[in-house]
Amino acid sequence: MAGPLFTAAERIFNSDLRDALARLLPEVEFVLPQEASDALLPDLEAVAADCFEHVRECDLVLANLDGPDADSGTCVEVGFAIGLGKHVIGFRTDFRAGEVDGVNAMLRYGCNEIVSAPSFSGGIMELARAIAERIGRLKAPMSPEPTEIVRYRLAGDGDDRTYVIPVGRGREFAAICEAISKFWDGGMTGDPPEIPEWAVEVENPFGRLTFSDWRVED
Repeated sequence: MAGPLFTAAERIFNSDLRDALARLLPEVEFVLPQEASDALLPDLEAVAADCFEHVRECDLVLANLDGPDADSGTCVEVGFAIGLGKHVIGFRTDFRAGEVDGVNAMLRYGCNEIVSAPSFSGGIMELARAIAERIGRLKAPMSPEPTEIVRYRLAGDGDDRTYVIPVGRGREFAAICEAISKFWDGGMTGDPPEIPEWAVEVENPFGRLTFSDWRVED
């Protein structure tokens, strides 16, 4: 997590967001910017070196881009992450306008994606859920072949399901899902079709999906 850590409010926000994300994604380790820096202060060169090392070691950078102009140290970390080919998710609770999505155009298009959760529309948990959803899209069970994600609603019990399937089997899986739905809607007789073994169900903690969300995602 990259972001300013200079005021009490900034430190509390960082900690609260990390705790909220940890509840939603307990299998993911989130590193707070202030955790290591406090032990290194007042050696600012050591603090900077530690920040660079964390960016080198991480799988993904979450960048706090709040403010009329994003924190300069955070921008350096974002640029460093981009240079290393890391995935960068920027986020803003600040509702003030900027060049693009509230920030400088170079910063906006340097980030892989931006999560916007204006401060007047919700709290920490709303922001955490939006970030967790983006991270969830990047995660998938280990597989010897490329995978894609399919979401659908099973008509029989109304539950939303998320599956990871091998690339190229999207149409086949969609047909199976449709057959299951038709069976539970009374349009078929006999035994219901079964989900194939190559479709692995994964947890989708990010809210219910409508039938229109039943699709193959890139």
